[in-house]
Amino acid sequence: PNVHVSPIYWNSTVQFQATLDGFYADVPNSPLYTMLAQYGIGHGSGRAGVVAGRSTRNIRDSDIRTEVLFEINQGTVPQPTDPNNYYPVQLAPNMQVTAPDGSQSCVVFCAYHGTFQARDVNGTVFNINYGVMPDLSGACNGGCGGNTIVNNTTSVASHELIEATMDPAVGLATFIGFPLAWYDPSFGEIGDICNGQQGTTTAN
Repeated sequence: PNVHVSPIYWNSTVQFQATLDGFYADVPNSPLYTMLAQYGIGHGSGRAGVVAGRSTRNIRDSDIRTEVLFEINQGTVPQPTDPNNYYPVQLAPNMQVTAPDGSQSCVVFCAYHGTFQARDVNGTVFNINYGVMPDLSGACNGGCGGNTIVNNTTSVASHELIEATMDPAVGLATFIGFPLAWYDPSFGEIGDICNGQQGTTTAN
C-alpha cells in the first residue's frame, strides 16, 4: 500500500541518475498515487540510488536478481522484510537484457518488473520486487517512446513503478489469479491499458 523505491544504478555511466533519484522520490507522492486511493494504495517514498559499479555488458535476468541480492546483503538498499520495497535496476548504455522467457530488451520489451523469493538465515522467505530498466538510447531510442531519451526513460520507469505497486508479486503468478492483484485478462496490467499515452505529474 505504500511503495518504497530503492533504485540501483548498474554503474556510473547510467544516464539521468539525479533525475531518476528525484523522480522516484516525487512520483509516489504525486497526484498519480493520490488517484490510486480507490485501490487502497497510499503515497510512498523513494531514496537516492546506489551505484553498483558493474561492468557494461549483455546480461540475463538472473544477473539482475544476483545484483539486487548483493546490494541487499551489503546493506546498501533496505532489506526486503518490508513487502513495500521495490528495487528498479537502471542499466547503462550499450547493454542488452535477456528476460526469463528468452526475449531481449529493445527487441521485444522496453522494461519489465518481476518478483523472486529469497530466504534469510532464519529460514524466512521474502518476496523481492524488482524492475529491469534498460537504457533507452542507442538501439532503444525511438522504439520505446517518441520523445526525448530522458522523457522516454521516466515514462517507462513510471509504467513499471505503477505496475510494481499494483502487482508486486507478478513474477510468482502461474495463472490469472492470486497472487496477481490488478490484472485484466484482455489488457494486462494497469500501465498496459494506457501504454504510450504520455502525461505529466507534479509533486506538491
